[in-house]
Amino acid sequence: MRSDLSSMLNIKKFVFDPSRLAGKRLLHGHVPTPTAQVRAKAALHPGALGLDTGCVYRHNPELAHLAALNLDTWELALVPNREPPIPSANVE
Repeated sequence: MRSDLSSMLNIKKFVFDPSRLAGKRLLHGHVPTPTAQVRAKAALHPGALGLDTGCVYRHNPELAHLAALNLDTWELALVPNREPPIPSANVE
């Protein structure tokens, strides 16, 4: 078991080792992935699935969604970012 908090919070690349999970699945974030890729991978019910669809990147049409996964049905819900535009700092 990892005890290095910095690694657990910041690692972006890892090798998925299903033997360490005792039959459980790994769902994670912190690696923005296009919605089409997340949707395709979720359909396969993989052992590891990244659910970060880059909601904060509202100007990128491949991202800009909040993702939620129903763990009973594996139904993936994607909701577009609905933040209003940020006013420009160039106010006259």
